[in-house]
Amino acid sequence: MAYVKKKTIRKYRNKHKEKIKTKIKSSASKRFDVKPSGVITSGQANKRHRAMHHSNRQKMVQRRTTTVKAVLARFIKKILRIKN
Repeated sequence: MAYVKKKTIRKYRNKHKEKIKTKIKSSASKRFDVKPSGVITSGQANKRHRAMHHSNRQKMVQRRTTTVKAVLARFIKKILRIKN
């Protein structure tokens, strides 16, 4: 491996600093949606299996999205790199 001076590495980092993109958790970006008002929405839980045991009302409600609670919203915004 060739020897590289530290100065050249620093120059390279400073030159390309604005091009580096911070990665977010792609699984979280698929599961949650951020509205323009800052509210985070997600799909309903407990609707994948055994739907025949659920009431019609429960199945109807679970078709819609729900808002994420404030405690979890802070954590999700941190994962998605969203400023408050």
